Amino acid sequence: LYLVPEEEIAIHYAKIKFSPVQPVIASAQIKSLKLVDFRKKENVKIFLAGFKTYLVRELETKKLNWLKEISIKTAIENINPNRISQGDLGELASSLGLNFKEYCQSLGYEGVVALEGGEGTGVNHHDTYIIFDPTKIQIIKEKILQS
Repeated sequence: LYLVPEEEIAIHYAKIKFSPVQPVIASAQIKSLKLVDFRKKENVKIFLAGFKTYLVRELETKKLNWLKEISIKTAIENINPNRISQGDLGELASSLGLNFKEYCQSLGYEGVVALEGGEGTGVNHHDTYIIFDPTKIQIIKEKILQS
C-alpha cells in the first residue's frame, strides 16, 4: 500500500499514474508500525549491506528461474552501500519487490518510509510510506477523482 502525507500530492500522483482510469484516493490512519526509515542515508547503507548478503544467500539456496537469477545477480553487482541514491533504492524495491519485502519483514519491519518527489510539476520532495500489509491501516474516507 502506497501512501503520501498530503492530499494534494496524492491527487497529483493519481492523475499522472492512473490516467485515464478514474482514480480513488483515501485518507488513512496508520497505527504504530515499525517502519524502516530510508530518509536517513546511514539506514540505507546498513540495509543495503544486509540486503546484498540476503540476495547472495537466495542465489545459493534457492532454485530460481533464469530471469529472477539474472535480476538478483545484477542487483548484487550494483549494490554499493557507499554510493547509493534514493532512485537506486527505489529501483531495487521495484525490480526485486518480493525479496525486498521479505528482507524488511525478516528484520521486523512492517513497511518503509522514504523521500520521494520531484516528478513532473506540482510535486516537491515528500515522505512516502509503503505498508506491506494493508490491514494494518484504517481508511478514514475515500474520494473518487473526477477527470
